[in-house]
Amino acid sequence: MINSLDTAINARGGSFAASYADEDAIIFSSSRTANLKSTDGEAVTNSNIYKVSLNDKAQPNDAIQNISRSVNLESNEGSAVLSPDRNKLYFTRWNYDLQNPECAIYVSRYLNGQWLTARKLKDNINMPGYRTMHPALSPDGKTLYFSSDRNDGIGKLDIWYCVLDEMDNTTEVKNAGKVVNTPENEVTPYMHPNNFLYFSSDGFPGLGGLDIFKVQAEKGLAPPARNLGSPINSSRDDAYYVSDETAQTGFISSDRIACADCGEGNCYQIYYFEDKPIMITISGKVYNEETNDPIANSLITFIDVKENYDPIYVFTDDKGEYKTKLNKDVDYFATAQKKGFFKKAVTLTTMGINQSTDLIQDFNFSLEVIPTGEINIAGIEYDLNSANLRPSSKVRLDSLFDFLSLNDNLVVEINSHTDVRGNDLYNMKLSEARAKSVVDYLIEKGTEKERLVAKGYGETSPLIVDALTEEEHQKNRRTTFRMLSQDFQPIDKYKYFRTMQQKLQALEQESR
Repeated sequence: MINSLDTAINARGGSFAASYADEDAIIFSSSRTANLKSTDGEAVTNSNIYKVSLNDKAQPNDAIQNISRSVNLESNEGSAVLSPDRNKLYFTRWNYDLQNPECAIYVSRYLNGQWLTARKLKDNINMPGYRTMHPALSPDGKTLYFSSDRNDGIGKLDIWYCVLDEMDNTTEVKNAGKVVNTPENEVTPYMHPNNFLYFSSDGFPGLGGLDIFKVQAEKGLAPPARNLGSPINSSRDDAYYVSDETAQTGFISSDRIACADCGEGNCYQIYYFEDKPIMITISGKVYNEETNDPIANSLITFIDVKENYDPIYVFTDDKGEYKTKLNKDVDYFATAQKKGFFKKAVTLTTMGINQSTDLIQDFNFSLEVIPTGEINIAGIEYDLNSANLRPSSKVRLDSLFDFLSLNDNLVVEINSHTDVRGNDLYNMKLSEARAKSVVDYLIEKGTEKERLVAKGYGETSPLIVDALTEEEHQKNRRTTFRMLSQDFQPIDKYKYFRTMQQKLQALEQESR
């Protein structure tokens, strides 16, 4: 749900950049006719910063107040943020003076019940000759984020950041990088306590104009930048996102509605949004592939491939059925497993789901019983009297490597057999060499060596006892595997998921 704020706030001329002042109040910027006079006695209609108390329906509780006469001057003031202790106000001040243009970030301190005269932050933030605007603070107040078109950026307006001390001295100003910035414009950053950086961009694919995006920022900025979608974003410009600690209610600014007072184009208005919690669940069944019987107490594991969330575990009931909650906007790998069966895996995503949903249609798992005997590895061939793997055989073994990566609890014996030509001792040594060549290849690919045992059987167990033709001899020259144990404990439990993620990323790069 998203609604325009009361007309007392969205007054003639445009209002924008709402920011939290305290639990029940916001500060915002507006170009309403202010109760200020210029030097020639005319009313000032430039943008100024205001404060208003709101009720739980986001309606004004009292009159809108000019935040301070020492902050709001004849220039434009806007896009402001308070420090966590509410004793500092960082804001943008700009003018349209062709002789001495300025667009810079200022700070005012609160002392003895009033805001002091604001001072401009130092040149390493407000680089001379460039625009610097849209200040935002990290939840602890120690990191300043802002937009600027300064040198060495990636695009037109980029998002930058630096660390502040108590006296507003800073560390080196750094670009937020290509996770956030594009060759176009990125503006109005906002760092939420949930470790997501919100910002607006017209450089990423969107609904039109500036759209609001977010990126995970807990361990550095992690791609991809995710569009918040409709109704937060529209076909017009949408910016200045802020929200409460749950990220379920908050404010944006948008020019999506035409304004009669704006002349050509639309004015920004402030909107209040309330996002009811979305419940995403997944349900399905695990059953025996051969008999279709349900498999009770099988373990389903859901892994966030970006590792932003902990794995989700759920067991099937006596009917082989499961159901669990998933996180929003996550790509998952999911596996089903039960002792005595091979694992199965699927990929799924909750990206772009904007309403409560139960994912049920494609997430049943049919598990194959692990056989007690040998399993033939089709297509593994050797030349006569050679232990060298043919190139086509390596392609087949790549599939076996994927299988073992998924079934990372298995210890297997790799068996090699020869045809009956040649003497027994020679064939035994040849089969041992062939089994070893397979094991060596799998270890080189990344399979743990503790999970592989090479065993040569020579000509002691032919498939075709009285082989005569070359085709029949080739069938006897075979490689198989059988299970020795199902209890191996991998050091890296999610190696398979990382392997699959790397393959998907490689395929994406190839397709570009």
